[in-house]
Amino acid sequence: MIIGNGLLGKAFLEETEGYYNTLVFASGVSSSRETNPNDFNRERELLTYSLDTHSDLKFIYFSTILADSINNDYYNHKLEMENLIKESSSDYIIFRLPQVVGVGGNSANLLNHLVTSISRCGTIETDPNIQRSIIDVVDVVRLVNGCKDIVNCEVINISDIEKISVVEMIDMIGEHLGVKPKTIRVKNKFDNWSIDNSEVIDDLIGHLDIDRVGYIKSLVKKYVE
Repeated sequence: MIIGNGLLGKAFLEETEGYYNTLVFASGVSSSRETNPNDFNRERELLTYSLDTHSDLKFIYFSTILADSINNDYYNHKLEMENLIKESSSDYIIFRLPQVVGVGGNSANLLNHLVTSISRCGTIETDPNIQRSIIDVVDVVRLVNGCKDIVNCEVINISDIEKISVVEMIDMIGEHLGVKPKTIRVKNKFDNWSIDNSEVIDDLIGHLDIDRVGYIKSLVKKYVE
């Protein structure tokens, strides 16, 4: 069962045959800049209803890799949803993801934001020491498929398949678009983070033959137009 019709929800719709005993909850607040309590309440109510109504199903939830690293409304909300699932579900997996990319998706996510900024003005402020990671929505589906029948009641950190500096990512996008972006280097503009992957994910990445070196460049080529 799939709940949600956004980037993640649509990606899982083709997997319904293998999810007869699993509920994939891919509906909720997706922007880390969100502050509207109505949006948080909407996800909380749908999550609570889904947990109560489908208590016989394994519950798959997508949180953020920064859930317990940054203190703001969005990240605190994600932690609250994680705890609600842990308290209410007898069988679940919570995947903490970096930003997910695919066709379309949230216009505010890192890749889309950089593409828009480079295309419009070519000038971006960033801290040269900051590194970030992104993940293909297709690989999220593959990782969930690999975990759902062997992992129970766990939070799985997918911190990075490949992690590079934002400056390097900007240069990749600019090269792909044929634009020379101007990067204004500002110290301490963003928070950096480093979180270890679980052994389960490290093993799966190898098993699924995901090439970590050049991973982000391949996503730029795949999704940036």
